[in-house]
Amino acid sequence: MNVDVGHVRIEAKCLNSTDGWQAVTKHLLGDWGDANPNEKFNIDKNSWRRHDSVISRHTDRSGIKFVIVTDFSRRTTTVRLA
Repeated sequence: MNVDVGHVRIEAKCLNSTDGWQAVTKHLLGDWGDANPNEKFNIDKNSWRRHDSVISRHTDRSGIKFVIVTDFSRRTTTVRLA
């Protein structure tokens, strides 16, 4: 599953930039990172049919937790602290 992420905006400036962009790439490819199994199931099965936002959860190499959110319109993806 690939995600159309639109414009990518990184709000979490304290993240390791390499880890942040690697996580965005994973998000693009349908890898929801550290999301729990129930969240992953709901994203895979429901977000696309209902046009909900798509959220993945990640941790950078320093242990900083962050989320990547693609809005329901698929125009904007935001990386922010969890």
